[in-house]
Amino acid sequence: RLTREVAARALQRLAPGAEVAIMDGHPDSITTPKRQRGFRDALADFPRLRLVASAHGYFQSAPARDAARTMLAAHPRLEAMLVANDLMAMGVLQALEEAGRKLLMVSVNGTPEAVAAVGKGLLLATASFNTLRFGCLGMEAAARYLRGQPVPRRIELPADIIDETNWTAWDRPYDARERPDWDATVAAHGKWKTTKEET
Repeated sequence: RLTREVAARALQRLAPGAEVAIMDGHPDSITTPKRQRGFRDALADFPRLRLVASAHGYFQSAPARDAARTMLAAHPRLEAMLVANDLMAMGVLQALEEAGRKLLMVSVNGTPEAVAAVGKGLLLATASFNTLRFGCLGMEAAARYLRGQPVPRRIELPADIIDETNWTAWDRPYDARERPDWDATVAAHGKWKTTKEET
């Protein structure tokens, strides 16, 4: 869901026939197939676009930079790249600068470096894999459970897409970012057990 939503931000801006590439993570990572599936599901919503290349950047900057150099050389008409994490996106940006080219590019994680790149117009958007929020809510859930308070069976959080409309709110260190409100989050996104399941 995360990669599908952020990919759509770039794909919806492209004209029919535009060429798109995917920068995957490590081939042995459990997250790589899921993030790739999200990108490909998004592409399926735009059937007139062309996926012309994909490569593994291994979730690292330097391998992604090298893979991007190869893709850029092979595809001079490439218009967009869907990148599976922000660290690789930073490597792709290096390759683009070397080649004197620009692409519509999106990535995942919401790191401070990626937020800054969004602010500069170098990165169209990044989807925040909001570990700060996960950690805060997880600790609160554990504390409430130990106190005997009700805790939802699941909390399904929506994707936070950081783009030109909201990047300034994210342009701060992790320890300065806003903590989630438990009650508001659970009211909006909590999945409670049924009475039968609780007995």
